[in-house]
Amino acid sequence: RDLVRSRGLGDVYKRQLNIRSTANFLLAYAGNQPKCHPFLRKYIHECIRLPTDLTEVLGLYFTLPRYLKGKNSVPSALRKALSEKFLDFDEYQLAKYQNKKKNPTAQKSEKTPEIPHISLKKVVRILHISEKPVLCVDT
Repeated sequence: RDLVRSRGLGDVYKRQLNIRSTANFLLAYAGNQPKCHPFLRKYIHECIRLPTDLTEVLGLYFTLPRYLKGKNSVPSALRKALSEKFLDFDEYQLAKYQNKKKNPTAQKSEKTPEIPHISLKKVVRILHISEKPVLCVDT
């Protein structure tokens, strides 16, 4: 029930308030919760709209404290769900967002931790993707 509530909350943040980072954080956090793993595919498919959302979910996952992650690897349920979503993007979308980086001149707050930039090339390596759309990502 908590996941359904948090997913509903993530959907509100994502679609109605247009706050993508909060929904992406909820997906990254749910990847660490074994009880949430059966629901990841459904909610990742609904919440991730752009390739940059996918890279942000992985970046947020790697910023979680070690005691939540256990290892330095991505859980298989999260990896499989993100891999399926990656294959939903066409070559044009992947090429468009391939080299997008956040604005380097934006002011950084000292209170918020910096989310590591993960390129689509690194996403392909982390998720072990070897399907057709990967051809447009320089690997």
